Amino acid sequence: RDVDVMSHAMYPTVFEEFMEHQSEYGQLNYLDTRTFLTGMKLGQELTVTLEPGKQLVVKLIGLGEPDADGMVDVQFELNGQPRMAHIKDKTAGKAVKERLKAIKGVTGSVGAPMP
Repeated sequence: RDVDVMSHAMYPTVFEEFMEHQSEYGQLNYLDTRTFLTGMKLGQELTVTLEPGKQLVVKLIGLGEPDADGMVDVQFELNGQPRMAHIKDKTAGKAVKERLKAIKGVTGSVGAPMP
């Protein structure tokens, strides 16, 4: 896109960080800026428009405590149906040893599926 070329020309470092973030997490333009930057509060309800006529209603119900691996149970409602997701808490105080599968950008780095 022409916009990407101009963004890269004017702000190369910021553009590279943005592209890395987008490749890791995908499209995030469904969230408003405040929710993206600060996250949802308990009991908060958020309407996400995926496309015209397609909306999701998300309500944050509860957050669990981080376990030994730094994983947190997140309880929420999606269109009124209760759901739960296990999310890695990057702010958890314990250092969790993580083994990389492959080194990004290094030619010849081979990933291994072993834990």
